[in-house]
Amino acid sequence: MFDRLAGNDEVKARLRRLLAEGRVPNALLFTGPEGVGKQALAFELARAFVCTAPIDHEGCGECSACRRVETFVLPEPTEKAKDDYK
Repeated sequence: MFDRLAGNDEVKARLRRLLAEGRVPNALLFTGPEGVGKQALAFELARAFVCTAPIDHEGCGECSACRRVETFVLPEPTEKAKDDYK
């Protein structure tokens, strides 16, 4: 499923390797300019974690768990949170 995301080839390769080895860290920080695909990459990783029928350690995109990831909506940051990152 990472293949459907454009760019970030090195990051996708590292995530695939971590998933295959079962060594994904407890926390990952996706940083970078707006629009580079951080959220899409994070959702694909989430899909890999919850998938009930993974294909090569990635989400299948078809099971109910994978489809549920697509419906997740991130909350808007509060004004205080925005101030914390200035």
